[in-house]
This record gives sequence, C-alpha cells and structure tokens, in this order.
Amino acid sequence: MSIGRRDARLLKLREQTFGPTLQGLCDCPRCGERMEMTLDVADIFLDGQAEAEEAQLLALHGFDVRYRLPNSLDLAAVAASATRRRRGKRYSSGASLKCAPDEDVHPDALPVSVTDAVEERIALADAQADIQLNLTCPGVTIPGKPRSTS
Repeated sequence: MSIGRRDARLLKLREQTFGPTLQGLCDCPRCGERMEMTLDVADIFLDGQAEAEEAQLLALHGFDVRYRLPNSLDLAAVAASATRRRRGKRYSSGASLKCAPDEDVHPDALPVSVTDAVEERIALADAQADIQLNLTCPGVTIPGKPRSTS
C-alpha cells in the first residue's frame, strides 16, 4: 500500500476514533515562537485520489525508469540507509532502470532531470503522502504589513 493510501486510512481511523478535529503545536523556524493550530481531517484528506499502485514507466533522456509509489517498507529502508543520495531515495528500492535493453543503471547514476521527473510523477500520483501546511507565525513581522497586536 502506498504512503498516501496508508495515510488516508490512518486519517479516517483517527477521525472515527477521536473525531474530525486535529490540534497541534509547532515552533516557528524563524523566531522560535510556539504556535497552536486546529484543523479538521477534511482539510488535509484528499478524497477520491486516483493512484497507480502498480509499476509505472517513464522514458526520458534515453533512460527507461520503472518505478512504483513508495510504501512503508521503502521508508524503513531509506531510514536504515542514510547514505543514499537525496534524489532517488523515495523510489530507488522499487526502481528497475535500463539505459539500453540489457544495461542496468543504478538510481544514483541517473541525471537530476530524470530523478526530478520521477519524483514529480510520484508526487502527483500520491499527493496524500506529502501534505504540507502553510502556517503564519504571529510573532514574525512581514515586510510592508504591520504586526497584529490583538
């Protein structure tokens, strides 16, 4: 099961068990001020997301890259092997790469343009796997905007 599908199921389970409201705390990376946030599961749940669980093929710049969406085992393998190159680590354990019909290529040998294209396809196919929140710290002054005192 892909990370996004797993996370969607976990969100639904959390909602059924504890209700739809999520509360959290985080520290502003700029000023260190602690921020509280509240949101609903529906705010971060991508319903009806079409996923391609089976292997996909991307032909680009003379490389045929067969990849699949990462799963929990892939994340565990990446965590255990911190020396892997940043690009490619999200799919390399499921990658089968050919430069020519009988020539295997290691994922680290792929050009950045190819790994970027694979990462983009994975992100589009499994958007639930990488939900990011855009929070605004009340302690940081935005140029041209007065700081709120309320």
